Order: sequence, then C-alpha cells, then structure tokens
Amino acid sequence: MIKEIIISVFSIQTFLLGFLLITKRTNRKQNVFLGLVLFSFGLTTINFSLYHILSFENLNEYIYYFRLELLYAIGPSLYLYTKSVLIPSNKFQKKELLIFIPTIFEFIYYRTHIYRLGITENENIFHQLYRDFFMIQQWIGFIYSSIFMVLSFLLLYKYKKWLYHNFSNINKEPLKWLFMPIIYFILF
Repeated sequence: MIKEIIISVFSIQTFLLGFLLITKRTNRKQNVFLGLVLFSFGLTTINFSLYHILSFENLNEYIYYFRLELLYAIGPSLYLYTKSVLIPSNKFQKKELLIFIPTIFEFIYYRTHIYRLGITENENIFHQLYRDFFMIQQWIGFIYSSIFMVLSFLLLYKYKKWLYHNFSNINKEPLKWLFMPIIYFILF
C-alpha cells in the first residue's frame, strides 16, 4: 500500500507539472507537447496505483470507471516535443495532430461496456474474447508509442550528428538533457 501512495503522489505531481506546462505562455508549442507527455505518463502510473488501492480496499467494481491510460499519446507527444525543440522554426501543421487519432479511439474504448467486460474476471467465452481484445489493444498501444519514441531518438541522433559536422565548438555531450528522457521512456 505504501508504494501505491508514493506512486500516486508522484503521479499527481506529474499531472500538476503537465498542466502548468500546457498553460504556460512562453515556448507554447514545446510546453504543450511536453505537458502532454507528462500528463499521459501520469495517467499511466496513476492507473497502476489506483488499481491496487481499490483492489486492496475491495472496491474492484469501481476500477473500470476510473481507468484511463492514454498509452497511445505518450510516444506521439514525445515525438512532437522533440521535433519542436530541435526544429523551433518549423511551423506546426494541424495535420500532425492526426497521429493522435488512435488516442481518441483509446479514450472512447475506455468509456465503453466492451472495455469493462474485457477487464473483469469471468470464464465466459465472450468475456475471454473481450479480455483478449483488451490485451491486443494494450500491445498495439505499446508498439505505437514505442515507434514514436524510436522516431524521437532517431531525430535527435540525426540532429546531434548534424551539429558535429557543422559546428567546430560544441559541448562534448550536446543535448544530453533531451537524450536521457527519451532513452528512459523507451526503456520504460
């Protein structure tokens, strides 16, 4: 129970930081995408602790109504954040928001009865199909976000290579502050 409380506290701090970044006026584009990364990540971690807290208190029937991960949003948000940091002159195009369409479907899915049937413990054959659908959806979300995290890494790697070839006086480790979070998200 202690680990769930600690995770909940950190998740709430992540939400708050994400909200503050989204509402910040300076570097608007970069802050919105970084705020979305933190908000999506915070939702994922709070789901873990909320599930265990409600299970511990024997309130399992409420888990289905609180669950929302937005797993499909973490990778695209990180990619757009990386792109906005590395290419600040690049105009944001509304068509780039199309990469969030799976996130909208994920949000709708978590509000349906199909999701609730897929997460319940029942040996009925239909419940097993819903549970399989839930697991497939989770794996697709993991793969989808991982693809964008790898694209973020590749974008950063190409930029770092370009810096070495075009500038003679650069730090030994340029953009390490951006490399490390991307690597940690990929590992997570």
